Amino acid sequence: TTNPPPSQSLPAFLQSLVGKSRGPSLPPEVYRGIFKRIGLGDHKAVLGIVISKIVHNLRTWGDDPEVIKRTLVLLATIVQGGVGSPAGPMLLQLDVTQQLLMHH
Repeated sequence: TTNPPPSQSLPAFLQSLVGKSRGPSLPPEVYRGIFKRIGLGDHKAVLGIVISKIVHNLRTWGDDPEVIKRTLVLLATIVQGGVGSPAGPMLLQLDVTQQLLMHH
């Protein structure tokens, strides 16, 4: 089977976080409200959770090429963000990203 391009396979809320929204989506304020209600914090905290999961996948599934490939595609998609996206600078502010850069 063929996989959709990475930006098409990202959940809408993640596309919104990294500035890659295509087509109709909810405004970022709606996602922030949802994140707050379920106790995830702001968009930076949610992005930190996603990056933590990426780090976990790289550590745990290092011998599974498909998991590593999909994980790295997700990381690359987040890092690339969209035009004028705050994702890159926001990623650099996260402790989990600093740890990833220092240890890998």
